[in-house]
Amino acid sequence: MAFRRPPRFGTTRRESRLLERADRSFVRGPLGEIAIWQWGRGPRVLLAHGWGANAGRLTPFVEALVGSGFAVAAFDAPGHGASTGRFASLPEFVDALGRVARWVSPAAFIGHSLGAAACALALREGVGGSAAVLLSPPADPSTFARRYARWMRLPREAAAVMCRRLECRYGAPLATYRLLERGPGVPTLIIHDRGDVRIPIGDGRALARSWPDTVLLETRGLGHHRILKDPAVVQRAVRFLAERVLGDALSGAPLRSWRGRPIGGRRPAVLVARHAS
Repeated sequence: MAFRRPPRFGTTRRESRLLERADRSFVRGPLGEIAIWQWGRGPRVLLAHGWGANAGRLTPFVEALVGSGFAVAAFDAPGHGASTGRFASLPEFVDALGRVARWVSPAAFIGHSLGAAACALALREGVGGSAAVLLSPPADPSTFARRYARWMRLPREAAAVMCRRLECRYGAPLATYRLLERGPGVPTLIIHDRGDVRIPIGDGRALARSWPDTVLLETRGLGHHRILKDPAVVQRAVRFLAERVLGDALSGAPLRSWRGRPIGGRRPAVLVARHAS
C-alpha cells in the first residue's frame, strides 16, 4: 500500500519502557531517517512491524529473545513512529528492512503482517539470515490492496485506480511481490490465527503449502493483533529461532526474560501444527 501518514497504533506504557531502555540510532533512507532500537548481545533478530504500527508493537518478543541469548533490533518503517517519510508501502518496507539489515547484520527475522511480507521478500532478495518467523503474512499484495479498499469502503473503480497507480509508482506489477511462487529460502515458522479478519488464515496455509522447510502453527481467538502478545506465540517463535540459529532446542520450561522472570504466565492460545515440509 502507499498512503500518506498511515493511521498509527498507540504505544502502551510497557512498550514505551522497553523502547526507552534500547539503544536508538538512525539510518538514512530515500524517504528520510529510519529509527532503529537495539537490545542485548548475541546473534541479532530483526523485528518488522505491520502497516500503521511501530517498533513498539513487537516488543513482547524482546525480553524472551534477549533472555535466550539473542540480541534484538527493531525499526519504524518510513512514515511510521519516529521515522520520517510521507509514504508507507510494501516496497518501502522492503527497502527500509534491507537498509536496517545492512546496519545491524541480523541472523534471523520476526515480522508481522506487511512486515512479514517484507521479511520474506528481503530474504528472497538475499538480505542474509538463517531463519524467519512470520506472523499473519499476506500471500499476495494485490489481494491485500483490494481488502484495504473494502475496509476503506472505496468503490471498485477507485480500488482499481489505486492498484494501477501503485504499479505505476513502483514501475512493476503487484504480482512481482507475490510470495506464493518463491519463498524466503530459509527455515520458516508461520503463525496465523484462524479468526484473523485482516489477513485470512488461507494466506498462511497457502504459503506453508508452497514453501519448503516451513511449518504453520494456527491459533484460535487471537485475531490479527493479539497474536503479538500471546505468551505461547512468543515462546514458540523464540524456541524455533533458538533451534535454527543457536542450535539449542531449549527446555520445556517457560522462557525467561533478561531479568530472570518467566515469560508466559497466562493461559496460552491453542496452537495446532498444520503443515511441515
